Amino acid sequence: GDILGCGHTDWHFDYIGNEIPPPPDLDEKKYWAAYVIKIDGQTGETIWEHSVIVYDQYGNIVPYYLSDLYELSDGSLIGGGAVYVKDSTGMILSQDTWVIRLDSNGCFIPDCEFESTYTAVFEHDFDLSFQDLYTIYPNPTSEYISIHSPYPSVLTFFIYSHEGKLISYGETLPGDKIDLYGHSPGLYTLHVRDAKGRTEVDKFIIAR
Repeated sequence: GDILGCGHTDWHFDYIGNEIPPPPDLDEKKYWAAYVIKIDGQTGETIWEHSVIVYDQYGNIVPYYLSDLYELSDGSLIGGGAVYVKDSTGMILSQDTWVIRLDSNGCFIPDCEFESTYTAVFEHDFDLSFQDLYTIYPNPTSEYISIHSPYPSVLTFFIYSHEGKLISYGETLPGDKIDLYGHSPGLYTLHVRDAKGRTEVDKFIIAR
């Protein structure tokens, strides 16, 4: 089959047609941005590739790489990586997990160019508990977890080990069981995103 890849690229500011000036403190006129690529598994030729450039509400480029990229059952793609949350001056407030869903051509907006630019709002003072939207149970657990939500929405989830390694991902409905069979006892982090883009993070323990 075809091969998916991800990582980062040095995004440059001095190409023809670019109307966005480089940051004044960026001497080399380069900036890391997330990168996705699809390669024909038979010929080795590139099918498509994109540099996913996301600006926050202050004009900062925030996500700087993707570490995981997966194809879902409908052909769309979902990836996770790292993002710097910054203030209006560009100062880094925190480093957080970043999740993005792309279409089957690796685009957030259909028919995107190689350098695809988007704008999103990144907040530093978000709630890292499930008290408002979600409840995870049982916790601690031994075989599975479920997510309780007052909204009947499909939930996309990512489970990370205490070392930051992605060990499980997928889609679930509130109340359905997420199987944890085969995972070692320890502390894990669960990232959940609903259909409206609301994201919550919580921790749970596998104990046997």
